[in-house]
Amino acid sequence: MSAPAPPPRSKFVTGLAWTFIGLAGVGTFVLLIQFVMASILLPAINLDGAMAHAKATGRLPEIAVFLFEHIRLFMALNLLLSAATLVSAIGLLKRLEWARVTFIAVLGFVMALYTASLALPFVFYSAIAPSSAAGLHPLGDQAKLMVGMIFGVNLLFTVGLVTVFGWIIKRLVSDEIRQEFSAA
Repeated sequence: MSAPAPPPRSKFVTGLAWTFIGLAGVGTFVLLIQFVMASILLPAINLDGAMAHAKATGRLPEIAVFLFEHIRLFMALNLLLSAATLVSAIGLLKRLEWARVTFIAVLGFVMALYTASLALPFVFYSAIAPSSAAGLHPLGDQAKLMVGMIFGVNLLFTVGLVTVFGWIIKRLVSDEIRQEFSAA
């Protein structure tokens, strides 16, 4: 008596896996080089001293100072996220259940991250708005226009990304796709 045939492998999962293997593979490689270069160059350009000066003079928004002070941490987290995407995409190709769940979690996290990032232009602008209103900041109305344009582009990109990633997640949790993974 022979074992029942496994469900056919969908082109959706195979195509998705190969697409993200390519994207995350290149991303992980680039982010690794970026992290190594930042670890070598940032101490050489005295970023800590520049941030201390920026804090003392109040010339940068506090959120910008925080991001620059922890830039290597954010780079490392970005590298880790890209590597997790690569590993889970390889697991998707092999139809491993843990990879499907991990991939869904990564996509959900990225969707939340991009949605939260919609607030960043306003956070940065709020730090320079008081000096613009008082006529002390040379950007004035141009800064407001720039923030609006950044928000608009970011909103379009975020809506597109959240829509596509939401559709991918919906497909990955469907019964048809889940059967491919439960048989593996």
